[in-house]
Amino acid sequence: MNFNWIRDIPDFEKYFTTDQRDSIELLQEFLKDDALGFDAYMQLHERFEKTSIHFSSAPIMLLKKEWAVKYKHIPYNQAARTLGVSEKTIYNWREAKNST
Repeated sequence: MNFNWIRDIPDFEKYFTTDQRDSIELLQEFLKDDALGFDAYMQLHERFEKTSIHFSSAPIMLLKKEWAVKYKHIPYNQAARTLGVSEKTIYNWREAKNST
């Protein structure tokens, strides 16, 4: 799935915890040209050895919701394909925002 749509959300970083932002910055240092080389892998392994890394999808879902509401002019089916969710989800997000 392509996540370039996230950059369309102003201040998208606020949806991530401090730990998540730190992890993103660290991974960006190691992930160059979308490839993880052996040396970078070994550095990650040494840094996170015996550490359980969990990536929560909650911030991504919040960003998807914000995007769907911000771009309400985009048809439900196209928004659903872009975000990888159902049309019903897009409908629910937009209706919830309209009722507040």
